[in-house]
Amino acid sequence: MEQLTLAEAAKRMGTTAEALRKRIHRGTLPSVKVDGKVYVSVPAGAAVPPPGGRPDEPLAPPTTVHLASGQMAFLAMKQAESEIAYLRQELVRRDSVEEELRAMLSHAQAVQHAQATIIAQLTQPLAIAAPKPAGRSWWQFWRPG
Repeated sequence: MEQLTLAEAAKRMGTTAEALRKRIHRGTLPSVKVDGKVYVSVPAGAAVPPPGGRPDEPLAPPTTVHLASGQMAFLAMKQAESEIAYLRQELVRRDSVEEELRAMLSHAQAVQHAQATIIAQLTQPLAIAAPKPAGRSWWQFWRPG
């Protein structure tokens, strides 16, 4: 088996890269993703499929493992137990993250309230009244009278 990029494999197999992506998605073409690039496992010397052939047939027959029903139940139980343990750990982790976020929110709200109080104090009009002009207004200077 050779490892080729999608473009190289499509060229060698006489199809498009999109068709290969669909085959990968269906599970009929083995692939590996390394550093964001998808490499396809192509049999050495693979060429254009014969006309009328189905390129999406599985490359290898699926392997079947025969276990006794008691063994299968035991394996299923062990898998469920490990999943439950993982989910419990995840809940504990998320609870601690939630507590941290709530504390940060409380602190941010207190800071915001303090800032609003300071801004309100700074923007209040001054209690000192502006002196009233004595006599005529400046524009009346130009007006005879």
